[in-house]
Amino acid sequence: MTQPLPDRLPHRTAGQWYADPQRRGELELATEKRIIYVADPRNPTLFVGVDRSVLPATFFEPPQPPPTPQRYGIDPRAQVLAAGGAFAAGAGWGAAQVFSAVAGFGTGGMLAFALLFLATRMPARAIRGGDTINNIKNYNRWWGRSSTHN
Repeated sequence: MTQPLPDRLPHRTAGQWYADPQRRGELELATEKRIIYVADPRNPTLFVGVDRSVLPATFFEPPQPPPTPQRYGIDPRAQVLAAGGAFAAGAGWGAAQVFSAVAGFGTGGMLAFALLFLATRMPARAIRGGDTINNIKNYNRWWGRSSTHN
């Protein structure tokens, strides 16, 4: 038997639904309803009122959650081990760069020390360059003309 939905009853207005004195204080839970509206098997857009005792017990059970998807790709533990190996290789390469820089600094430091030692042992005249003084004068003019005089 098909019954109209409660909001479709013609003899009550919306204000009468909220101010109904006979229904005040009552609370009807969804699990206590005698008539349950389910989709019509022939036309799923329509709902049909069915007595609760007619429906099977499985109708009231919550639906099963969908199965979790299977993991694809590389095993997570293998990813961790591969990342550790990549880090170790990178750390080894970085350490080699540091050691080669230290070795190069040692060689360059020895060369700088040798040059400073030789500069302190050279006579003063050789460093100064003698008594010769050269004055060079450059004159720049308009449109790129330049002249140099001693």
